[in-house]
Amino acid sequence: MKFDWQIIAAGIALLGALAYVGWRGWLRISSMRPHKSMSASSCGEACGCGGKKSTAR
Repeated sequence: MKFDWQIIAAGIALLGALAYVGWRGWLRISSMRPHKSMSASSCGEACGCGGKKSTAR
């Protein structure tokens, strides 16, 4: 039986492409999960408001 190396190479390339797309998809999905830094107040001490929201409009 003669092996067709082109089919094997195409299969390896296809597996690599699927792994890459799956990895990128996983990164995108996992970035949507809430993290500890996301639950913190959006107003930090560095902005000068001292954690108090302004009521002025």
